[in-house]
Amino acid sequence: MSTTNPKKAAVQPAVHQPTQSLQVLINAARKEGHAFRGALMDHFARVERGLGPLLVQASTLPAYATVVKKPAHLLGQKLEQLRKLADAEGPLKNALTTAVANIEALRLYEEMRHFMAHATLEVVQAEDGELLYLFRLARLNKGSMEYSSIVLGKAEAKVIGTELGVVVHALTQQLDTTCKGLRAGISRPPKATALPLERSVQG
Repeated sequence: MSTTNPKKAAVQPAVHQPTQSLQVLINAARKEGHAFRGALMDHFARVERGLGPLLVQASTLPAYATVVKKPAHLLGQKLEQLRKLADAEGPLKNALTTAVANIEALRLYEEMRHFMAHATLEVVQAEDGELLYLFRLARLNKGSMEYSSIVLGKAEAKVIGTELGVVVHALTQQLDTTCKGLRAGISRPPKATALPLERSVQG
């Protein structure tokens, strides 16, 4: 990822010795940046918490024996298992059909989530004076360092947070409803077949 937005490309540290009033704004922007990152992590944590019970329940069904062979530990692996459940023929196919769109929408933010989890945060200032959140990440790549960054303004961060929140709310509701339905189906004893009563034959 890189800062390709032309409006935001020319950034610089927010003044070496800022005035007291500017320092207050910088501190506030830094808190907002950390809050944005925290909310992003929390959204994905909610999805991961909702995925666990559903995957455990699905693993007990013969129809998904080859799909959920062993517990997944990473969020990406759990999401992949959920996608496979949605594609597989079984009792969850119809229930998960509506969740597929939200799973795909969530994928748009997966890389950002991973990036944010390991990036540092700085406050920088655009040419127009706007204070921006600069997330920097350093990776070791084949013996050399690779540097990348994401620059977001307050308005952009708010849009991302709102859109992701809508997706996560819908998806977690779908996961919870599907899991409850599956759990009820597993725990419900099979209906007894009523045998016809034999009529007594009077001789």
